Amino acid sequence: MSKMRYILLVAMLALVASACQRRPLVEEDLSVMLKLELDYNIPNYAGAKSAQHMRASFYDLRTEELRHVDITGKEGGIIHIPAGDYKMLVYNMGTELTQIRNNDNYSTTEAYTNEISRFLLGNLKNYLSTRQDLLNLKEVTPEQTPEVDDEQTRLDESIVYAPNHLFVARNEEVHIPVRIEGDEIIVIEATAQSVVESWALEVRGVTGIENIGKVESLITGMAWSNFIAENSDSEESVTVYEELNSDAATSTLAGIINTFGKRPSQRNILSVVITDTAGGQYQYNFDISDQFLNNPERRIIVTTNIDIPKPEFGGGGFRPSVDDWEEEHTDIEL
Repeated sequence: MSKMRYILLVAMLALVASACQRRPLVEEDLSVMLKLELDYNIPNYAGAKSAQHMRASFYDLRTEELRHVDITGKEGGIIHIPAGDYKMLVYNMGTELTQIRNNDNYSTTEAYTNEISRFLLGNLKNYLSTRQDLLNLKEVTPEQTPEVDDEQTRLDESIVYAPNHLFVARNEEVHIPVRIEGDEIIVIEATAQSVVESWALEVRGVTGIENIGKVESLITGMAWSNFIAENSDSEESVTVYEELNSDAATSTLAGIINTFGKRPSQRNILSVVITDTAGGQYQYNFDISDQFLNNPERRIIVTTNIDIPKPEFGGGGFRPSVDDWEEEHTDIEL
């Protein structure tokens, strides 16, 4: 046998041998129909109900580690999932203020909001300097708020933005088989409900509204975040920041305050910071702890007697202030 024929024969045998090798079957992801319904039955909900993108996350049933992610519309749609047993979390994407962290694990997936900007903090420097005096307000009766503990009322807590509504659907046992027969299709149905509460706030009895340039509200003792798999609030308490609107016709300051919820045993102090048209600031504090209890309509009403006078300076600009003088003594050698 010539050398050339020998080489060709070896090559052919190698091809035949490789063709006979057993290869593992590659299973394609199954097509699954995810049907979603968003529950907008929320007291005082004022958000848009337009189309939203939803993130569908599937976690290993035993380890709770993230295994697969797909994106759908707000009503769901066809998604493609590898075979396996999962826990499922679905939530809306693209919220302006609500953020998600630690979402590589089912139980640790957490919705939260960031601290307010340094610019806003700078405008609230008078408020920050008086926070330690807020506990001197009226006492909350034990019947209204059991186990209120002043030591647990943190007035140095972070000031954060109020959250946007986050709609979450859960399923703790989803089975995706290796294969299905014929034209059968797997359907997963779920209802997404918000983990955020909306509270309607009214401050009545405010005159001189024409002299108001901006109104800000701050409420202490609120939950910073929500672990969305169990819909449980974090133990970290924060102060929630939100701007209010003013209505001269009704002498009212009003707005919708979104929150993950009230922290148990925390006192809730509402501070209303009013900036007039010349930059001068006025601050009013109210204890609203009892209004968070047994209030299915989630309406907080404060009746007061506030009068914002016409600014001493013309509209615009700011009201200058001078810090207290500090005496300094220096020895001079003669």
